[in-house]
Amino acid sequence: MGLIRLVYISAATQQPSDQDLISLLEGARERNKHRNVTGFLVYKNRTFMQVLEGEHDDVHQLLAKIKKDNRNNGLVKLLEQPIEQRDFAHWYMGFQNLEHYTAEQLPAYVEILDDKIDESKIEVARGKSLNLLLSFVKQTDI
Repeated sequence: MGLIRLVYISAATQQPSDQDLISLLEGARERNKHRNVTGFLVYKNRTFMQVLEGEHDDVHQLLAKIKKDNRNNGLVKLLEQPIEQRDFAHWYMGFQNLEHYTAEQLPAYVEILDDKIDESKIEVARGKSLNLLLSFVKQTDI
């Protein structure tokens, strides 16, 4: 079926500590490497936004596993599209914690990260989410 890019948001069921986030990333990187899935994750206010890139079936199998993970709920798919090449090819899972960023510091900021996942903000997030994630292609925290 070819390569796809998929972006979703979900809400953390509990406030994760820095160590929880590191543990989550280490596990994700290992699983993604095994499936040849690449991507990037941002976190703020108990909200995760993630882009996954890989073969269609691999990405959808991973998404099904994420939906069952009890560390998050309310998963909403924002974007899915076929791609010719990966934009996040250098990371099995890049990461940026946005807790200490303001919207002014991130030109592509997505307001849905400020509050609970709200239906009224989903359409705006669909259009802006990939731009936010792409803004970190050359830099990561972890």
